[in-house]
Amino acid sequence: MSARLVALAVAAALVLPGCSLVRRDQAEARPLTVVLFDVSRSTQDPAIRARYAEAFQEVVQDTIDRHGTVVGDVIDDNPLAHSSYPIDATFDACNPLTDNQLVCEARTKQQTEQVATAAEQILGGAPGPSGTDIRAGVQLAERVFAAYPDASDRSLVLLSDMVEHVPAREDATPNLAGVRVYVVGAGVVAHRALPARTILSTQRFWLGFFTAAGADLAEERYGAALIRFP
Repeated sequence: MSARLVALAVAAALVLPGCSLVRRDQAEARPLTVVLFDVSRSTQDPAIRARYAEAFQEVVQDTIDRHGTVVGDVIDDNPLAHSSYPIDATFDACNPLTDNQLVCEARTKQQTEQVATAAEQILGGAPGPSGTDIRAGVQLAERVFAAYPDASDRSLVLLSDMVEHVPAREDATPNLAGVRVYVVGAGVVAHRALPARTILSTQRFWLGFFTAAGADLAEERYGAALIRFP
């Protein structure tokens, strides 16, 4: 899938809700979703990137519908050094007493296009490095959650094959207490099929990792595709 087609797919699939009219005090505690895109070479297949784009569409649509915040970044060989949070959008609700409905709709449309463009640049960019440091990517997510202590609920979406290629090391366990985790693309790598035993052993590792971090990663939310969100 070309970069242009990814952008069109993301933008076209998002249905604007017209900024439903709700009281401002009802929208203060926002849901927060962090999305991490695996851009390593093992995910370069167009079908894999299309799968990521489809899942991202669903996440953004939910964010729009619930007037939440979505933050996104990449997972590569050194995400802590390369982080720029290119996706960062909060979809405000309209205040019926002070806001113009047309202005609200225009603002939501502009934000949606900006998010779609950022996803295009991530998913349609040049091939990434061969290394993948997923745990460092999760540390990025931990920082975002810490910056939004009043979020009404928190979700982490990993668009990744979940195959990590970094030197062995001892990392501090991240604090993801109360975070609901979704994994999309697990075991799906470019140009080859992973053995079932490798997929299952990798799954066991990450289920244990996120449990130790205090997160909620149920087996039905870990797999090749996104079944539902949230």
